[in-house]
Amino acid sequence: MMYLFKGKYKKHFILYFVVCIFLALLIVGDSFLLQFIVANSFNGSKNFSTIVFFVAIFIILQAFGYFLQGYMSEKIIKLISSDLRENIFINIFDTKGLTNTDDDISQEIVALTTQLETFEVSYLNTILWGEYLFCQFLLAVIASLIIKPVFVIIILILSVPSLSVAILSKKPISECRKDVILNQEKFISSTVDFIQGSRNIIYFNSKDEIYKKFIRNKENMLKSQLKGAKVNAKTDMFNKFSSAILYYGIWLVGSYFIIIGNMNLAQIIAFTQLVSSISFPLHMVLGLTSDYYNGKEVKKYLEKYINFNFERRKNSNEIEFKEISIKNLNFSINDVKILNNVNLSLQFNRKYVLLGESGSGKSTFVNLLFNNKSDFTGEILIDDIDIRKIDRSQLFDNIGYFPQKNYIFNNSIRENLTVFNNNIKDEDLILAIKNVGLSDWFSNKSLDDVISENSFNLSGGERQRFLLARLLLRRYKFLILDEIFTGLDKENILYIEELLSKLDIGFLVITHNSKNLLNFVDDILEIRKNNILKIN
Repeated sequence: MMYLFKGKYKKHFILYFVVCIFLALLIVGDSFLLQFIVANSFNGSKNFSTIVFFVAIFIILQAFGYFLQGYMSEKIIKLISSDLRENIFINIFDTKGLTNTDDDISQEIVALTTQLETFEVSYLNTILWGEYLFCQFLLAVIASLIIKPVFVIIILILSVPSLSVAILSKKPISECRKDVILNQEKFISSTVDFIQGSRNIIYFNSKDEIYKKFIRNKENMLKSQLKGAKVNAKTDMFNKFSSAILYYGIWLVGSYFIIIGNMNLAQIIAFTQLVSSISFPLHMVLGLTSDYYNGKEVKKYLEKYINFNFERRKNSNEIEFKEISIKNLNFSINDVKILNNVNLSLQFNRKYVLLGESGSGKSTFVNLLFNNKSDFTGEILIDDIDIRKIDRSQLFDNIGYFPQKNYIFNNSIRENLTVFNNNIKDEDLILAIKNVGLSDWFSNKSLDDVISENSFNLSGGERQRFLLARLLLRRYKFLILDEIFTGLDKENILYIEELLSKLDIGFLVITHNSKNLLNFVDDILEIRKNNILKIN
């Protein structure tokens, strides 16, 4: 995942590394500054003003170094997170939008919110903070070589327990985090499902059963969280124990050199400061390791929603969109044949109806036409160009689609009709409302009035007409309408049929219950035994 952003933010990473070196030099420089102060204090007051000047400059530089490190770290994290949000959001529409289930939507919300925040803290922050601590540790070790070379060997020996715990804790931390993510995902998904279906639960008096399922899912999530907390606490305990060995071990070694007279006062002061510069990064290594492995599992989760293989496809300017040609099309799901050797031509200036029983493969056929599934055999061509080579957004610019599961946003009438397109004039919206027979419904409203999916100011027939108005506002070359008559009374069915008969563009209506429509279409198609046949 990181390679997606290292190229884009290469300069930021390089600058951050330079800042880390700069701050680490200042932190380790504490030791030499104190050594300088002590060494010069024996010269009387004549150098005191010089010492004060250097200390003031050092304090200012160190404060500025802290600012640069903190700001650059946060900036890189926020820039990458912002790009990830955009990538995930766009990828949802590019690859998943047509087939999204309620469960998919819940998981996508989790990816964009909870998991992305965890990724920031546990992964990105750990990498950047770890980079700084490594610089500090490395420079402190080099400084130790200057003061007392033998310190380096002793430090490495005393570091073994801390590094061992970090390595040994990798597997249990990763497994626990994976379990937590899985249970969180299941809990959120099921909870959203229960809330969305709350009316049905109340109507069927199933509150007690749903509550039991909720408690079971909640307890499974809590169980995995507590298990993770226990593993983290154990790891932290061993981390503090091994850090104490390192910290006090270095002090004992330093004390020994002081006792035998191998260090002077200035070196002792410098050594005192170096102990913390060395022990602090090693003390942090296990906590950072734990966070890193937690974040790595979240990274794997997020990678499901990131588009790593964006490929610019054929631009619609090169396609006239006159005909869809289907040749020897076969499609199966889990080895069950859905479409078998389909051969068909849909001309964009003709009107078609596709009949078929529920579950016969009509919706699957639509998904294939809109390039939403690529694992078929045979060919689907638009003007002799493979549909898999045409960008799906270009398809939707030219082919209008009325899906079975349409949606009304919690927004104004204007935004619902335009779907947030600011290039459509208000007079065109009012004309579209009139053309679908909703003038009476709109008479006491304005385009700024808010409606929603659950609003009660639209009947079933009015809702379908309103959504049809949304479709007819665009200048499409062909329309595909999937079960547009579902749930409508006879009057509304006849009205929409008459409206469709007057359209000056071709369309394909997918239905199982419209007989009157057969009187004015050019061709009648039917799905039989996994094939699509033309009936006259």
